Amino acid sequence: MRSIPSPSGSDGAIGEGVDRHGNGLSGGRVPGTPPNDPSFPSAANLTQAGPLGKWSQPDFVKALCTGIRPDESSIHPFMPWKLAGQMKDEEITATWRYLQSVPPKATGGR
Repeated sequence: MRSIPSPSGSDGAIGEGVDRHGNGLSGGRVPGTPPNDPSFPSAANLTQAGPLGKWSQPDFVKALCTGIRPDESSIHPFMPWKLAGQMKDEEITATWRYLQSVPPKATGGR
């Protein structure tokens, strides 16, 4: 996956997804964070091998817009879901389609 520079004047959130979830989007402990510290949770595996592989597109939209997973658990505030939920419908759909195309990878493979 290629790196996407943050737009001028942005808060940098666009590029942070790769920083947190890894180039392969397989998640795991975020480099530079203290191990076993719940205030710095592991990043989710966004490939089809992770929990997202069992979600539907409506599940994904709900999670981004409300911070609630399909199992009704809350997404940790470390994930900027409030910001992601402000994306246009077309952007959320494009993100979903892209994530569906990412090859499965074991969690933590970054």
